[in-house]
Amino acid sequence: MTRRGLDRIASYADGVGLCKDVMIPRDAAGNLTAPTDVIRNAKPRGTRRAWLDVPAGEPVLPASVRSSTNPNAAGDLAGEIRVFLAAGMDGFFTDNPDLGVAAAG
Repeated sequence: MTRRGLDRIASYADGVGLCKDVMIPRDAAGNLTAPTDVIRNAKPRGTRRAWLDVPAGEPVLPASVRSSTNPNAAGDLAGEIRVFLAAGMDGFFTDNPDLGVAAAG
């Protein structure tokens, strides 16, 4: 996800679907850290940045948006989406469209 790599992608694609951890990694405790350069570097190349969401279950969410220790509980997926949108992500795919609409609202 270097600038050179993004230039190559921009030559044939309108966007990239990135792993969430490539855009905003997590620390050892599972908390989101600072956004990487990939979000910022894709924009001037006209490349949209998006990520594919997995279900809103607790084990897959960052620690900061989990609602409990119950692995079957729904966490704050909308909160996670808002963090990524604020970091410059253009769009997302989600298995939970109601939560995605609420987050993008």
